[in-house]
Amino acid sequence: ANIAEFLEDNSYNTINSSLAIMALNEYSDLAGIPQDKKMSLMQIFADKSEHKMEIPNENFPTVEFSEKAVKLEIENKEKLPLFYQVVQAGYENSIPEKRIVAGIELYREFTDMEGDKIDAISMGDEIQVHLKFRSIDKKRLYNVAIVDLLPAGLEIIASSVRDKMNSMWHPEYRDIREDRLILYGTITDKMQEFVYSARAINRGVYTVPPLFAEAMYDQNIFGYNPQEPVIVK
Repeated sequence: ANIAEFLEDNSYNTINSSLAIMALNEYSDLAGIPQDKKMSLMQIFADKSEHKMEIPNENFPTVEFSEKAVKLEIENKEKLPLFYQVVQAGYENSIPEKRIVAGIELYREFTDMEGDKIDAISMGDEIQVHLKFRSIDKKRLYNVAIVDLLPAGLEIIASSVRDKMNSMWHPEYRDIREDRLILYGTITDKMQEFVYSARAINRGVYTVPPLFAEAMYDQNIFGYNPQEPVIVK
């Protein structure tokens, strides 16, 4: 129960996960497989209708519920407490519109190769992507992940990330993917910058996903920064 409390204040991380696996292993040996009719799960919909769900006789039974359900009602008649997890997956229909500073301040800027800010890019051109960030409250933050998800019209020039270009901040690890760059490292209260190159590969007007950063072991520390759409001519 103490481990599960970390989920409530959004501070769950991989260390908690490891401890939870060990705890659940011991707990399942003690509790055994749930007995028939000792546990029930009900879906409740907006029109007040109810639908009882069949629960498999397993140590960790998994049941899918409807996305139209507004409430799940769980009843446990076992002598031991019942622990459950609800998982939702998918994509948001809209991106955040406001900047969020919760311990980390950051922003991103597209410039030409001379460092001048640009509003549009010509097909095939190379540009520089400037990522700037700092911690607030004069704290040094360790194990921070910075996620730069690029618009569809741009691709990362991997060599520029590996060569570090003229960046004043050097990450401890870099993860170059097809649609994003993920940087891991320590940030301070001094404004720091990481610069790399990208190439315009498709014409159009593209939504730019917000730049995002989060302390990997304290999810209460994070930052978002939305950006205007980018035009590739």
